[in-house]
Amino acid sequence: MTISVVDDETGQPEVRDSFRQSEIRYRRLFEAAHDGILILDSVSRKITDANPFMDHLLGYPHEELLGKELWEIGLLKDEQASHAAFQELQLKGHVR
Repeated sequence: MTISVVDDETGQPEVRDSFRQSEIRYRRLFEAAHDGILILDSVSRKITDANPFMDHLLGYPHEELLGKELWEIGLLKDEQASHAAFQELQLKGHVR
């Protein structure tokens, strides 16, 4: 998954509205998906967001997931497996 941030310096309302609509569609998909989705910081490898289904799958309150690495929540068996999965994520753009 690639997320880009666009800084609209033109001030054109159409561009802002289009971006806002895109963000709303993404948020709806993220929150309604019946697949667990985690968003990780590419530098720190820490979880920055998780969708409600992931909270349900893992049995953690949302706030407890934020700021943790994958191995800390039991998703992977140890820190070494977490590093390997993160390297795969950087190469492929996703991990299943």
